[in-house]
Amino acid sequence: MKIIPVNSDGARRITVDMQERGTWVFRTYWNPTAGMWSLDILTEDEQPVVCGLALVPNVNICEPYPELMDAFNELRVADIAGTGNSTPDSLGSGAILAQYDVGDFEPESGIYSPIVDLEDVLQ
Repeated sequence: MKIIPVNSDGARRITVDMQERGTWVFRTYWNPTAGMWSLDILTEDEQPVVCGLALVPNVNICEPYPELMDAFNELRVADIAGTGNSTPDSLGSGAILAQYDVGDFEPESGIYSPIVDLEDVLQ
């Protein structure tokens, strides 16, 4: 599992080197009408791959998109505070975005077990 360092403050746009999976741009934004966080994924050169993904806890947001399954296998929001991801300040504090390899996600817990240091993800 690799934590994608998104949060609910600042520009909400980060570039992450996922080692063998390439470099990607993640753009998050709060949708006040729907009351949820959304995600756009772009290539390193800012070309949109998919936009408007709902960041709902424990759902593999890659599943409907074969190109994302190939790139990431699974991207899921882990609700670490047990409060969902439904407030303008929840992303990055009460909920995190994580990439899981095959067999990493434990659906019965819904909560991540950090096996990769955030510094490793950012390098």
